[in-house]
Amino acid sequence: MTKTTKHKIVYEENINNIKGKAIAIVYPETMQEIKNIIKLGNSDIVARGSGTSFTGAVIPKNTVVIDFSKMNQILDISPSKKTAVVEPGVLIKDLNEELEQYNLEFPIEPLFSGIETIGGIIAKNSSGNREMKYNRPINWVDSLDVINSKAEHQKISKSDLGDYCGMEGTTGIIIKAALRLTNKKQRSMTILKGNTLNDVFNANRKLRFDPEVCSIDMINKEINP
Repeated sequence: MTKTTKHKIVYEENINNIKGKAIAIVYPETMQEIKNIIKLGNSDIVARGSGTSFTGAVIPKNTVVIDFSKMNQILDISPSKKTAVVEPGVLIKDLNEELEQYNLEFPIEPLFSGIETIGGIIAKNSSGNREMKYNRPINWVDSLDVINSKAEHQKISKSDLGDYCGMEGTTGIIIKAALRLTNKKQRSMTILKGNTLNDVFNANRKLRFDPEVCSIDMINKEINP
């Protein structure tokens, strides 16, 4: 396990300019290393994926930051069951690139889809561009492996996922996730032009009930004339 106090500024400020203070940054590679960090009990812990939270949830306050970038293995893919088991630091982008050979995908697309980690979006239960069709990450998780505040390993079944999905690491640190997958879709984009807000609202009401539509975005004409 790597531990450093260098370059902490990267971890002490988020995209909203919320600032904090880190004691140290650690990069575990195994479950046992995470247990050892918790057992030290010297300070609070912040679990961090890619650090894209707008709320400041990954900003330390004299805490240790656990960076999961080295726990980034895709542990299993079952094309027949349409499932995958991954470590928390796996990028959604990398998982979907691996799934292309099976014509499968993990369909959640958060705002920063190119850099978001699986552990991060589950911890935030992030909505995304395709939420109207695919809902939130909790609907695509079958089970989780977590480490609790007593450094105990727990297997979390689907019925208890709500205690961890969306809790941003406060109830336990996610170390593995079993995910459901879907067949990869061929997607296209349609651009509709409206002259008034009523035109936009009418189009939205019609499209949001179309099962083939997974995302609707409105672009102001001043931005894209």
